[in-house]
Amino acid sequence: MSSQRRFPIPYDYFKSIVALFLLLLILLAWRSSGPPPTLSVAVEPDGSVTFSGAAKRGRLVAVNVTDGKGGKSKLKVSADDAGNWLASKRYPPGNYLATASAAGKRSSQVAFRVPTSASLEKIAIRSKENLVAGTASPDQTLLVIVDGALSGKIKTVADGRWSFSYNGEAGDHTVQVAYAAAPKIVSQQVMVEIKPVTVVPLASIRKTSYENGKLTVQGNAPTGAQRVFVWADGVLLGNATPGADGNWRFTAEPSPGKHQVWVSLKENGDLSGTHSEIEVPERAREQTHPQGLAYVVKEGDWLSKLAQQYLGSTSRYAEIRRATNAKAALDPSFATIDDDNLIYPGDKIWIPAR
Repeated sequence: MSSQRRFPIPYDYFKSIVALFLLLLILLAWRSSGPPPTLSVAVEPDGSVTFSGAAKRGRLVAVNVTDGKGGKSKLKVSADDAGNWLASKRYPPGNYLATASAAGKRSSQVAFRVPTSASLEKIAIRSKENLVAGTASPDQTLLVIVDGALSGKIKTVADGRWSFSYNGEAGDHTVQVAYAAAPKIVSQQVMVEIKPVTVVPLASIRKTSYENGKLTVQGNAPTGAQRVFVWADGVLLGNATPGADGNWRFTAEPSPGKHQVWVSLKENGDLSGTHSEIEVPERAREQTHPQGLAYVVKEGDWLSKLAQQYLGSTSRYAEIRRATNAKAALDPSFATIDDDNLIYPGDKIWIPAR
């Protein structure tokens, strides 16, 4: 009688035990891989994005980022001994989605947005004495911050350059600038030293007037001043002697047109006085046009202005109206003036003799 060798347990049971054992090994391996990594996202105004989170110590973490246009990027970093990881990258403005994965496990998806300020360039700054200058993005408004407080605003030009002079109180000051559209994007600090200024009394212009072809300039001078020199457009017109009270008066006959007039205490024109702009009208033309003058109205003309210029008084504007209408009755090339307040460029009018 032959004997047949048998398994200690049925074969089907054996397969089931092996399968359970393998499943247990898989579960143990999964548990040993730890939980999925965590993910946090922080966005700076300049477009720098910081990704951070936790993962199993030494584990490689991959950060996957997609934008709204289908673009993808990936960052890889290993968790440190404390199980923390950190990675950063600068992105252009737009909307993004990010996930972190490690050992086949993935974090929750995080959405973030990079603001339009991320396209702004870094602000460069330098200083020399009280002049502060630098570069930034073109056509941007910058905030000027002095000693930690807002001092004013400036604008960059087309090539991004900017500059200004700071004239504050004497002493050392910290200066930096920031974008008005993104105040967190700020330049480095520079030091500006303002030196004490000795105030010197100046000659000043108090009043200017023009009458009968003569310009009269009046003003004040500091105590002890011997003479005040009067200049127009860089040319010395003459000088005046201040009285005991410091008041002075000067008369000249400058040519018609606009002039920059200033006074100085020295004959070399040292700008030790105030400035003033005057406009000298053209003199009346009664000698050149004793019978009157045909005149074509220009932009900015009005009857009283022409009356002052050609007839010597603004109150004589009605004479121009009457003379022009009388000419228009005989010559259709002349305009008819119905309203003393309305004359138009291109109108031909008649200015009577003075």
